[in-house]
Amino acid sequence: MEKITITREEFRQRITQNPRGFAMVRAMKEAPEKFSGNPIMLLMEELTQTITLKEVEEELFGPEDEPHDDRRI
Repeated sequence: MEKITITREEFRQRITQNPRGFAMVRAMKEAPEKFSGNPIMLLMEELTQTITLKEVEEELFGPEDEPHDDRRI
C-alpha cells in the first residue's frame, strides 16, 4: 500500500468539513426526490456521518489535545 501524509487540518477540510458529504448524505443532497425529501432522514444521516468521521479523525491523529507523536499506522 502506498503511504500518504495528511495533517489533521487537511483531514478536517477535505473530509470532516466536506459540505457535499459522503455516501448517503451526498446522494440525499444531490437527488432529494429519490429519498422522499425527508429532512429528518438527511439530518440523521449527516449526524451519523459526522460522528463516524470524528471517530476516524481521532483514530488517525489521536485526541485533539494530545501532543503530536509522529504516529505510524
